[in-house]
Amino acid sequence: MIYLVPHSSHGHMPLSIHFEMKIDRVCAEMMVQWHVICLHSEHHKSYLSKLKPLHIQYNQLVRTQTRKEQLWQDTCFEMFIFDNTGDNYVELHNDGKGNWNHLSFSGYRTPGKQSVLKNFLPLETKAYHTNQTSYTLQARWQVPQQMHISSQLKPACILYTAEGPSYWSNRHAPGRPDFHRQDHHMNSSLRGPT
Repeated sequence: MIYLVPHSSHGHMPLSIHFEMKIDRVCAEMMVQWHVICLHSEHHKSYLSKLKPLHIQYNQLVRTQTRKEQLWQDTCFEMFIFDNTGDNYVELHNDGKGNWNHLSFSGYRTPGKQSVLKNFLPLETKAYHTNQTSYTLQARWQVPQQMHISSQLKPACILYTAEGPSYWSNRHAPGRPDFHRQDHHMNSSLRGPT
């Protein structure tokens, strides 16, 4: 389990976010979950209703729809998977409504080989509220069967309210939020069932 924290520029946020991941190397699938939980204070319970686009029904299964660019302009759940060299990486997006995107890079914000992306495809998205104070996004992705276990997974998310975006990662370096920089994340190896 990985806990995400907001960038310091946002001040105190009445939320807790944690991330879970499981790799099935036999089926070449990765299951990931983001859990967004309001803190206990009663007056924060309505905070989830301000998040966009988290206005969903309980236990809503969202069949993966279409690839869509610039999902980060609204609430977006992201993963950065760096290979064992630390240079090449893939960025995966889910927006909770079934839209998705995947991007390949050969260095910091440098477009990489598009052929890599055929191994990273969305299979299913499920979004649900467990009660009035929590939200979960569960996404299943096809991944390369031989993906190296020393590859690094860097989860992040951008949450939008009427006040604007907040940026979440498990670590933030000084300066503006930038999830493409490895020092904005702590290392999390891709280890799972073999």
